[in-house]
Amino acid sequence: SFIERLSPANKRLLGIVLACLSGVLYGFTFTPALYVQDNYENASQNALDYVFSLYTGIFVSSITYFVIYCILKRNKPVIYSNVILPGLISGW
Repeated sequence: SFIERLSPANKRLLGIVLACLSGVLYGFTFTPALYVQDNYENASQNALDYVFSLYTGIFVSSITYFVIYCILKRNKPVIYSNVILPGLISGW
């Protein structure tokens, strides 16, 4: 794959760039809720009121993308077992 052909230094640089991009995107997680709170008169000002819908949407989207991926791979998805535990921990 593309990543396997990179040198170790380029892999590290790519990892750092992707980690920074991920951090920026995580930082924008509550932007829609803040927009609603600021721009709609009857919107709840309690940020916790938006958490359930946000994370339910993320959960449903993740499942949908994984199901589509499994369909495209004809029920033979590539899953790297050494990233399952770190992924679960970061998600929690």
